[in-house]
Amino acid sequence: KKALTENDITKLILFVKNILNDTNLNRYLPSALPSKNCFLYNDEASKEYLSYN
Repeated sequence: KKALTENDITKLILFVKNILNDTNLNRYLPSALPSKNCFLYNDEASKEYLSYN
């Protein structure tokens, strides 16, 4: 097995940070789900934080 180098780890962290904050991906977020559940997280704390009714 080959371990990740420090450079690999840094690149991976930057990729995850950037892709998760990419506003160009917002077009893929559904406006509603057939189940009427809150999208992405369906717990009470997330619903309150996201002001989801």
